[in-house]
Amino acid sequence: MMGFYMDLHLIQIKRSNKKPKAGDVFVVQPIDGVYYYGKVIYEKTYSIYEMFNDFPLIYIYDHTTNKLCMPQKLDKILIAPLLTNYTPWSRGYFYTIGNIPVTDAEKQLDCGFKAYTILDSKREYQFYRDIHGERIDYIPKYNAPFGLNSYKGINYEICKALNIED
Repeated sequence: MMGFYMDLHLIQIKRSNKKPKAGDVFVVQPIDGVYYYGKVIYEKTYSIYEMFNDFPLIYIYDHTTNKLCMPQKLDKILIAPLLTNYTPWSRGYFYTIGNIPVTDAEKQLDCGFKAYTILDSKREYQFYRDIHGERIDYIPKYNAPFGLNSYKGINYEICKALNIED
C-alpha cells in the first residue's frame, strides 16, 4: 500500500547549500538514470500564514533526460506545484543546472492548494487557497495539499504520478 511515508525513491545527485533563485532549472532523479526537470517559479513566496513565507514554489515537469543538460522547453506539468524548503537542494535530491526566466504563463498557471477548516477533523469540507494563502472559490486545474513539502513529500507526489510503489 502506498502511503505518505513510502520509501524514498529520489536518488541523490549533488548537495548544494546555494539557495535557489526564480527561474532556476533543476533535475530530480526518481528512477536510476532518469532525470525529471523542475523549475523554481518563485524563490520566496509571501503568504498570510507566516510559516509559509520565504519558501520556493516549484514546478516538476513531465519532461525527462538521461544527461544533465538544459531542456529546450518546459511545458507539461507532472505534479501540482508545491511549496518546499531548501532541503531538496542541501541533501542533493535537486540539482540546479541553469536558469530560464520565469514566464507570465508560468506565473499564471491555474494552481491552488487544498485546505480545510481547523474544525473539520474528518477533512470533509475542502476548499482551495492560492499561493498567498487566500481562499479561492473554484477548483484549480492543478492542486496539492496546502502546506510546505519536504523532499519526502515531493518524493510521494512524484512516485504517485509515476506509479512507483514501495
